[in-house]
Amino acid sequence: MSSITADNAGQYGDSRKLAARARLHSQYTIAETAWFPWVATQLSLNPGDRVLDVGCGPAWFWAATAGLLPADIDLTLADLSQGMVEEAVARCSTLPFGSVRGCQADAAALPFEDGAFDAVVAMHMLYHLPDPAAGIADMSRVLRPGGLLAVTTNGAGNARDLCADDRIRQCPFRSRCRSLRI
Repeated sequence: MSSITADNAGQYGDSRKLAARARLHSQYTIAETAWFPWVATQLSLNPGDRVLDVGCGPAWFWAATAGLLPADIDLTLADLSQGMVEEAVARCSTLPFGSVRGCQADAAALPFEDGAFDAVVAMHMLYHLPDPAAGIADMSRVLRPGGLLAVTTNGAGNARDLCADDRIRQCPFRSRCRSLRI
């Protein structure tokens, strides 16, 4: 569990503190389209897809967008915080997905076989990793060839340094991923 600091463990043991920040964002957002539905429309998931959410938190994304996504995806929710995994699975278990399972996991050492997923989603979590490039590499590893890796970050230009990182550009699994251009 090397990817979490003592402070992150306190902040993200469950969703209470995250919910306070989300309420502020919701209250002061100026976007015409809500973030979660907008992201869902960009994903192009297919019925039966095996989807991994890395850093799933309390799974607010899946609850907010279940009606916009194929009903029979197989969803795996992974987070370093066991409390978040438990909350995410409880929240998603009643949603119309093919299956929902949870797994406590380090984003840089995912406990899944190579090519196990059709899509990997990682929303607003890379800045919690001591080595984001290692996280991206492992997310790419668990994707099937041609799979979708969808990573979101906070704010304009936040991914600029990450995309410039030679370790990501030279990732041996990079060619397995489709690009999501927005």
